[in-house]
Amino acid sequence: MPKQRPSIVTWLALAVLILAGANLIAVISGIMRWQDIAPLRLGLPLAALLILPAIWTAIWIVIGWGLFTLRQWARLALPVAFLVYEVTVIGQQILFARQTYTRERLPFAVITALVCLLIILFAISRTRVREAFRRQEPISNSAPLVTE
Repeated sequence: MPKQRPSIVTWLALAVLILAGANLIAVISGIMRWQDIAPLRLGLPLAALLILPAIWTAIWIVIGWGLFTLRQWARLALPVAFLVYEVTVIGQQILFARQTYTRERLPFAVITALVCLLIILFAISRTRVREAFRRQEPISNSAPLVTE
């Protein structure tokens, strides 16, 4: 009998895949506008700015697939990956942002990240969700040995 996926896990997987799509769009957009962006005074080289979203695209696709297929490692990896992702995104803003507007948005970005992390932790810690991710015992195809 296949495991029943709770709807909250489906929504989490969808959100993770949307995050993957957003990072992929950032990479594609940066590559398509390379000629226009490269001459600007950036805090980092453009290639370096595109590598992180490319890496995160791959990570989010793998975690999204893991959530959708109820892999235990995905349930455990999601909050850790989200925390690391937000630290890198907010860290880039702190270290490399040159506009005052970007720096003024930092408290909002931190609060939003923490709220999202709390929602993720709440969702994956629910009893029904934990049970859905539990590994089922392998079913043996051999008949039990009968000794007399």
